[in-house]
Amino acid sequence: MEDRKRKSVINRAMQLGVTSKKAAKKWSKEEEDIIREFYPKELNQTVLRLPSRSKVSVSSRARILGVRPTGESKIDWTPQEDEIIKQYYPQEGCSIVKRLENRTKNAIVNRASRIGIRKI
Repeated sequence: MEDRKRKSVINRAMQLGVTSKKAAKKWSKEEEDIIREFYPKELNQTVLRLPSRSKVSVSSRARILGVRPTGESKIDWTPQEDEIIKQYYPQEGCSIVKRLENRTKNAIVNRASRIGIRKI
């Protein structure tokens, strides 16, 4: 089968029914409404309301729709927080979490990376 392209082999396998790869099922408006209504409170338990969907697909769709768990809201980074990261992160790393209220260590590491700051 070396003369066959990968995609043609996959397509033929799907035609023969010998692969578990399924085409992505489109999301209906009703499914998206369920995510909007229940995901903020129930998180991954929402999958029980959508039996044809996996936990990963439900959480991915929630992210695409901009649906966040209750109590979790995106807070933009302030210029003051960026300055704290620029000044202290290179020496202190994640321990600057005590200087930045309402920010997790992971959020600080990600922000430092985005603005080009590295730990020494």
